[in-house]
Amino acid sequence: MHDNGSTSVSECPSADISMYIDGELPHEAVAALDAHLRDCSICRTDLNEQKTFLLALSDSLENEREIELPKNFARTIVTKAESGVSGLRVRGERTTAIVIVSMLSLFVIVLLGGDAVNAFVPATSVLEQTGSVISFTGHLVYNAAYGVTVFLRTAVGIATAGGFALYLVLGTAATLSLLAASHQLRRFFRTQGR
Repeated sequence: MHDNGSTSVSECPSADISMYIDGELPHEAVAALDAHLRDCSICRTDLNEQKTFLLALSDSLENEREIELPKNFARTIVTKAESGVSGLRVRGERTTAIVIVSMLSLFVIVLLGGDAVNAFVPATSVLEQTGSVISFTGHLVYNAAYGVTVFLRTAVGIATAGGFALYLVLGTAATLSLLAASHQLRRFFRTQGR
């Protein structure tokens, strides 16, 4: 109830009080609210509480001091964010993706019909060339390792027997064989168009 008992709480324009404080209330409504505030102790109390709150907030913002963050603050936040991402994926999502890609591939093959074989010729050609390069590299590495092993066994045998001249001949032969292998490798890549 109000001081004079003429208006009820439901008639109070409490929503207009914050607009009144901010200066956003139209001129006609300001006059009506001023008249209401003279008679209503509830709205006067609400107005004073809002003004007190705004003054306290303004004072705290003016006297605000800068907050110091820990040295590894950004790294800690990123780590915690990344660790919380694990539950975002559905359990069978990868399986579903593989099934969809397989079905689309099958659909493309069916659409291509008899031309499907010709569509994959470039891919098979690339795979064959890649296989031949890998095979050649494997043989080259195997032969080089075998040659180094033979050379080391012979060098150790010569060093123990005391034949320095033979050691020098074997070193020269190993150097020449490595040069020949590099020449063969360059020639192979030239013939492949690389």
